[in-house]
Amino acid sequence: MVEMAIGNCDRLVRLVNDILDFDSVERGKLPLYREPVEALDLLRRASDVAHIAATQVHISFRIDAPEAPVLADEERILQVLNELVANAIKFSPPETVIRLAALPTGEGEVCFIVEDQGRGIASEKLERIFERFQQGDASDSRALGGTGLGLALCRSIIEQHGGRIWAESTLGKGSRFLFTLRAATKS
Repeated sequence: MVEMAIGNCDRLVRLVNDILDFDSVERGKLPLYREPVEALDLLRRASDVAHIAATQVHISFRIDAPEAPVLADEERILQVLNELVANAIKFSPPETVIRLAALPTGEGEVCFIVEDQGRGIASEKLERIFERFQQGDASDSRALGGTGLGLALCRSIIEQHGGRIWAESTLGKGSRFLFTLRAATKS
């Protein structure tokens, strides 16, 4: 019962923090400290944060990224990556690989990709999952935890950076979450 109480307290803390962050982003009061940062470093840090959770469910990471600096608030982009990676772990079966990638688009942007081999998301729900309090399946909040705020917060952070975020998915084969950030110019 103590473990259940601790788990519920942790969930409430995450909910309150998500609501506070979301409110700050929506009102434009979340300051961004943009500086050049290597996309590969962001992906490695996100995989390091999720390493224990992934190992517990027998999931591994593959990172694909050439040298690709982006202009971003490192902590906020890590917040986005951590959310996407946590969701990928949550919805992936054991013994699978989550791919983390960052690829220059040739249009002055870098596209980040978090790709899992999970159950996928129905095409009619792909856009809606980025709205507040929405999830791919109503049973997910009960069975897997979550508030339905994480992806909405991700969208707000990426849009505040001037990028875009979207999802692609095939039922039974997995999902890809992608977002773009402006490439940093090399000096």
